[in-house]
Parts: sequence; C-alpha cells; structure tokens
Amino acid sequence: DITLKDENSSVIETWSDLVMTAGDERYVESFINARSSRMVCTVSTAEGVTLKAGTLTFSGGDDGIEGITNTDIIGEADNTGLSAFSDPEGINIDLLSAPGWSDPEVVHAGISLCEDRTECLYIADTPFNLSANEVVEWSNGSGSYTHAAFNSSYGAIYWPWVKISDSYTSKNKWMPPSGYVIAQYAYNDS
Repeated sequence: DITLKDENSSVIETWSDLVMTAGDERYVESFINARSSRMVCTVSTAEGVTLKAGTLTFSGGDDGIEGITNTDIIGEADNTGLSAFSDPEGINIDLLSAPGWSDPEVVHAGISLCEDRTECLYIADTPFNLSANEVVEWSNGSGSYTHAAFNSSYGAIYWPWVKISDSYTSKNKWMPPSGYVIAQYAYNDS
C-alpha cells in the first residue's frame, strides 16, 4: 500500500494492494503512473534493491517551473512560447495570455504579437499583491516602474488576483486573473 502525503501530512493520493510483479494489472510502477497526478514511479531492478515497509520522505522534486525565463515564455522564431502563435494564417486564436507572467517584457511581447496579427487580444496579469494605485503606475510605466506604458487596443490588463480554494491542499491560493477572465469571455461568446 502506498499513501502520498503533502508537507502537512494531508493525504494527496493513496493506492492499495499493489504488487511487484511486472505485467500484473496492479503492478506498482504501471498502476501508479497510469493514475497519479502527482508522481511518477520507477521500480529499480538493480541487484540488492529490496522493498521495505516504512515511510519515505521525498525532497528535491521538480515541478517543471524552476528555471523558466521570459525568453522561454516569449519564445523565438522557432515557434516556441508566445511566438508559436504568430502566424494568423496557420493558427486561429481570439485571445492570448501567459497567466502569471507579468514581467513587462512578456506583456509587451504578447501585445506586440497581437498587434502584428491584428485580430486577437492579449490578456495580461498585473504582478501579485499590487494596490490599485500601483496597478495604474505599473500599467503606465510610471512611479517606481521604468518600462514603457502598455497602451494598445490589442491588449487588456486585469487585476486583482483571484483567491481560490485548492482542493488538493485544502488551502487558499492566489491565482492570476487572466484564466478567469478568458473563461468569462468564452462564456459570454457562447
């Protein structure tokens, strides 16, 4: 039996009656990999490896977000990141966003891409935890912000961030507003 818990000992996932026989329908590696949304299982067949009952603490995992840069989000001419949507003839979009990426370089790149296409809108998020006055300064590139103002009919900025209840951790989390705004656009259009 395997139980996966978070750092607060809340149960995330649990599996019972697993076996170590490859090919069996309850073989631990294939069973967990087909069902888990949180971990990948690899069974070591190295000489001398034995399975023991007890508690294992995992650390140093990778959520796939570490090390992502503005360049990764913006992309390059090889059709990565936002740049992958630059061809209006090949890709049909109405709305474009990079949720949570409020760096001015990313926002300007998204708006510029939509301006070049001329038929879609970039939905931008503000940085987290700004006041209303700070949002205005951030949007205008004034006050403590030194970037160029976001001034385009091909871009829209939304604030504030949205508080949700995370069903995995039973804790509240703050999410960028763009995803919720885009959902409302789609709801309205339908």
